[in-house]
Amino acid sequence: MQDKRIEGLHRELNRLEEAIKRRDRAISDINRIIDDKLYTLTIVKEAYRTVSAILDHSEMVTAIMDLMKGVLTYDISGILLWEEDGGSELVMEVVQPSSKRLVDNFNSRFFHIAKKEIPVTLDKGRLVFKWKGESANLVRRSSKRSKAAFCKFIILKTGKKKLGILGIGRSENLGDFDEADTRLFSLIGNQSAVGLGNALSHERAQELAITDELTKFYTRRHFKECLEEEVKRSKRYGKVFSIVMLDIDDFKMINDKYGHIQGDKVLIDMSKSIRNALREVDLICRYGGEEFIIVMPETGRDGAIKAAERIRRIVKNKRFLISGKSARLTLSLGVASYPFDGVGGEDLIRKADQSLYSAKAGGKDRTC
Repeated sequence: MQDKRIEGLHRELNRLEEAIKRRDRAISDINRIIDDKLYTLTIVKEAYRTVSAILDHSEMVTAIMDLMKGVLTYDISGILLWEEDGGSELVMEVVQPSSKRLVDNFNSRFFHIAKKEIPVTLDKGRLVFKWKGESANLVRRSSKRSKAAFCKFIILKTGKKKLGILGIGRSENLGDFDEADTRLFSLIGNQSAVGLGNALSHERAQELAITDELTKFYTRRHFKECLEEEVKRSKRYGKVFSIVMLDIDDFKMINDKYGHIQGDKVLIDMSKSIRNALREVDLICRYGGEEFIIVMPETGRDGAIKAAERIRRIVKNKRFLISGKSARLTLSLGVASYPFDGVGGEDLIRKADQSLYSAKAGGKDRTC
């Protein structure tokens, strides 16, 4: 009789033990769900903070890529934006050493999606391609048959308007994206679309004005109108002219370290230095962010390079006051001349941009 009672107690204890284990598993599952939700909310909050604080689309693209890199694991990412007139911009980043084949494979899939989704026909001759950071140095030729085996893409849109495509890719070594990766990527993509939409709308509104409020230089839109007029005038009278594109080296570091208010003060001070180094007839434009472009009428390439070097030396020798501290800054400059580097405004801008890129790639603080 006593044995049966002991046996019954053992069964009851086993039942209670199993019930406790089930409860512990349920609590563990609930905690995991709560942790996932909290993590997701943190990412959403960070994404919202990122897209709310920036009104320059180039800075926005950089911020989106930095945010993704912090929460997702992948080999390559890209953002393709397009304009209604067929122009487009593609920014790509390789986050770890990758084969050229992987990059080409990702590009191919990227543009396959774009061909199906974009509402305009892209003009490949007007595609602006940019590597983010030092990405180009991570792309290497390899005999390995590595490719972007797993990719995720999301259409960036506000309402019914499609703005572009955000994509990430993994090699076979990293494996496929799981459900959590997909959810986070979608959240970042949706928040990014809102931010990019605001930034692009802001830039379009800015372009409607003739003068940039901060630097008092001409706006990009007005500059392009003036450039086309200068092309027509030079063509009619057989004259030459040059354009100089310049960029403040490592300016992002100033904004990141001291904030945008200090960055704006540097831009104001810089614009005065540039203006004082030029002739009255030279037309200056704030082309975007910390990038400026100058039209120099009746000036050949040699004269433009001398003027660009004069600006570079003045800025290099100047002391800029940043948050109460004295600092030195440098410029990289690219030169293009009519008609030798192009007979149209867009051709000259493209050539000057290529020259500027060469100056950056060559070590910055130089004119090409």
